[in-house]
Amino acid sequence: MQNVQMGFMQMQMQTVCPTCQGKGKTMAQKCPHCKAKRVVSDSKTIDLEIEQGMASGDTIILEKEGEQVPDLTRGDLIFTIKQKSHPTFKRVGDNLFSDIKLSLEQALLGFSKTMTHLDKHKFTVQ
Repeated sequence: MQNVQMGFMQMQMQTVCPTCQGKGKTMAQKCPHCKAKRVVSDSKTIDLEIEQGMASGDTIILEKEGEQVPDLTRGDLIFTIKQKSHPTFKRVGDNLFSDIKLSLEQALLGFSKTMTHLDKHKFTVQ
């Protein structure tokens, strides 16, 4: 409880102890790394494997990789896939489509065109 004087009135307020943060315990010596906060800020590089065919809205969940808070279980780190548009290909379900402009002559007599796929390999459309 904390007593606060406001003009001629005195109020009692219940607040969290600034020394122990309501735990009822304090550390005898403060840790030089965490400064008695029990967590250390750290940056971490995470490599994700995005499988072929994953669509927008699919999620990748890394269990127990979220933010760590004292006395609580670590949360999960969740990544949501967001698909970028492509100038040549359009995705519909698991299929890729591309619009190719043909002349009347090519449509009637046939044609052959070499295109480059997303993984940079070339293929021929006839």
